[in-house]
This record gives sequence, C-alpha cells and structure tokens, in this order.
Amino acid sequence: MYRHTIKEQVPAWTVFNWSLLAFLSGSVNAGAFLGCARFVTHVTGFATHFGVDMVEGRFVDALGMLTVPVFFVAGAMGSALLVNRRIETGREPRYDLVMLLVAACMVLSALGGHFHWFGRFGDVAHIQSDFFLLVLLCGASGLQNAAITSASKGSVRSTHLTGIATDLGIGFVKILYTNLDDRTAMTRRVRTQGIRIVLVFSFILGSVAGAWLFIEVHYLGFLLPAAIALHVARVARKEQQGDRKGGVY
Repeated sequence: MYRHTIKEQVPAWTVFNWSLLAFLSGSVNAGAFLGCARFVTHVTGFATHFGVDMVEGRFVDALGMLTVPVFFVAGAMGSALLVNRRIETGREPRYDLVMLLVAACMVLSALGGHFHWFGRFGDVAHIQSDFFLLVLLCGASGLQNAAITSASKGSVRSTHLTGIATDLGIGFVKILYTNLDDRTAMTRRVRTQGIRIVLVFSFILGSVAGAWLFIEVHYLGFLLPAAIALHVARVARKEQQGDRKGGVY
C-alpha cells in the first residue's frame, strides 16, 4: 500500500487501497457536514469561519474554529513521529498504528454521537458541544493525510481534492504536449492521470455513500470509515511483516 508514488507502475491492489482512503475521507466529510455543518478534511473552511465569527462578534466560536485546525496539524505530527521519524532513525515505520488511531477516532465519533456526547445530529455546529467531535475528525484526517503523503513521497493526497484537481489540470496539458513518438512518457502520464481520476471519483463516491448512511443512522455512520481504516491498517501490517522478513524498512 505504501512505498509507491503515483508516477510509478502502481499495482492495482495499491490503487484500490488508495481509493479506499479517498472514499473514507469523502464519507467523513459528508458525515461532518450533515452532523454539524462543518467540513473537516481540510483547514480552509475553519479559517474562513474564524474570520466571519470574529467580525460578527461570536468570539467563543471564533476561538474554537481557530483551535480545531491545530488538531489536524497535531494528527499530522503524530503520523510524522510514527512514520517519518522512525524511517530517519532506521526503524520500521508504523503505518498500521497510524490507521488504527484513525479507526479509534472514528469509533469514538460514532459512539460519542450515539450516546449524546455531542450536539444533536443535523444541528448547526456549536463549538461548546461539537468541539470534541471536530477534534477527533480533524485529528484523524491529519493522521491519514500525513501518512499517505509520506508513503507516496507527496504524490497522493487522500483527504481533499484541491491538490489532485490542480495536478489533473497540469497533467492534461503535459499529455497534450507529449511527443506521440515517446510512448513511454505518454503511457506514464496517461496512467498517472487515470489514478488521479480514480481518486477523485472515489472521494465523490464516499461522499454519496456516506451521505446516505449518515442520513439513515446519524453518528453511527462513522463506523464505516472506521472499518475501512481497520482494513488498511491490516494491509499495512501484512506488508510491514513482509518487509521485516526481507530486511527492508
């Protein structure tokens, strides 16, 4: 699942697992929006809400909106400690543990909502009641995004579409101006664009499936991304065990 960049000849199984991560993020974003009218897999919206709340005099809400993205960064830092730092010091990266933490955040979100730890599902977010939910979802998103970014050397982002959409635009122009006689370059660029398109549609499909599920079962819908995260953790663990036997970290 890891040790690949999007520009390589990536195995279909790896692309499938990347797609699952994009699906996971799409479903989490849909659940957060339906549950408390917030998008959590990117930080831009929080910065915008902070500005609006400050101008309109909702200073407590503004402080909460400014604080929550810190946990996205904290999640990314936790992932860096479990992956990047361990690689730099010659130890085995723990992609599996990162995804287990993501799963734990999803389970806590599902059970916390079900047992009324947060605000009522579907209400506009109130930072006093929804802060912990947003912390869990932002932290999980930071963990996942940093892990897959590190694993793919920055070529795959699974929690939001802005970077992928930008890369798609650049990639299409590169295809248009690729020498048709250079079949190797053309094949590589077309394959890369194909993977990006798969990731975009996986995120959208996750949003659609997640929206349907959250409307039906409310907070318990977070058990779906939890199950996906557990699957990816299992895949990562099996691959890490194979690396250990082969003497490769």
